[in-house]
Amino acid sequence: MYLGHIYFRSGRFDVAAESYLSAGESEVDFISHAAKRALFKAYYSSGKIYEAVWLAIDQVLNFPSAAASYPLETLAREYLDCESARSSIDLAVLLHLAIRHCNAKFERDLSNIYENIMDAEGLARPSALRDRVIHFDKARLVYFLRHVCVPRILDDTTFFDSVEEIDQERIAVCQLLLTLDPNNIETYNAEIRAVTRDCEVAALLSKMQTSKIYVDEAGIRESLEVSLAEPLARYLKLLESPSLAYQAEKLSKRLIEMLTSKGHPEFKNLKLPATELEGLFSAILLEASAEFALNPAYGLDTHVSTSIRHGAFEGHLRRSLVLEDLLCIKKDKEYVLPTAWSRKLPALGAHDLAVLQKLLSRPPSGRSCAGRRPPRAWR
Repeated sequence: MYLGHIYFRSGRFDVAAESYLSAGESEVDFISHAAKRALFKAYYSSGKIYEAVWLAIDQVLNFPSAAASYPLETLAREYLDCESARSSIDLAVLLHLAIRHCNAKFERDLSNIYENIMDAEGLARPSALRDRVIHFDKARLVYFLRHVCVPRILDDTTFFDSVEEIDQERIAVCQLLLTLDPNNIETYNAEIRAVTRDCEVAALLSKMQTSKIYVDEAGIRESLEVSLAEPLARYLKLLESPSLAYQAEKLSKRLIEMLTSKGHPEFKNLKLPATELEGLFSAILLEASAEFALNPAYGLDTHVSTSIRHGAFEGHLRRSLVLEDLLCIKKDKEYVLPTAWSRKLPALGAHDLAVLQKLLSRPPSGRSCAGRRPPRAWR
């Protein structure tokens, strides 16, 4: 290795690289890492950018702490200028390493390089790389799929028509990673679960937001015609006589001035009742709003209760209970508590389980169970 330093200082970079290569095979980690750092400098100084990039990526992927030993951002900028590298996974990996370890601003370049790689392979989706695994270095391919083929990058392309398609593609990528990188199976499974859950929640929210909120307008109108007929007629009559409203407003102001004048500070914050016109309008508005929202036969509350609270939302909750085997089973006209409850809550005694079964098998009736405290073993 010292011989390599001598050659390096004399500008004989190729000969120095040979010495560093030999030292890099040492079984002593310190010597091996130091030799590879020196080998990188020899490659970089001699203009061998491809070899320098390959070595830097290899070292950082195997030893993440080595990132500080290599000029990743500078190397990425120079490699971007290499026309032959603009569709290589090496460049995509290098750009992401520079972003990750150096906070470099290469997000837009990374999106472009990703598209170049897909175009060069003639593919629209990264999950299709499963048929070409043997054509790539495994460590680089795993890093590319795990950190580059993410929703943010996929969203920049024109191959996906919706967020749902992007999420499904990410799940497919994670499934491919399960076979390529078995050491991180838990990580990929967790991401698949998270993406799947987010998709289900987004679909439910979309359904709720796009569903027509139904209100029986004819029924509401018929109900209001009875209760608002007299107030509305009076309101319209007052509108036809603006002079009366003006005189009432003027009189109110005069009374306030008189009562709050000098010698009567107790009337300073006095507020007189609204004019009849304003009072009628407020009453009509309040009555119409209450009927629209709360009318038990025609209002919004009826639709929300039947269609959402006891429809889509209840179905979503029920599915989660079924998946965890927590839903009571009806047997001989009675509901039986699944054994999963005793497995998940082993601290519960026979009495507690009986109370739990009674509560869960009771049909929903508003506040019937709301005030009950759970058994002490549950808390």
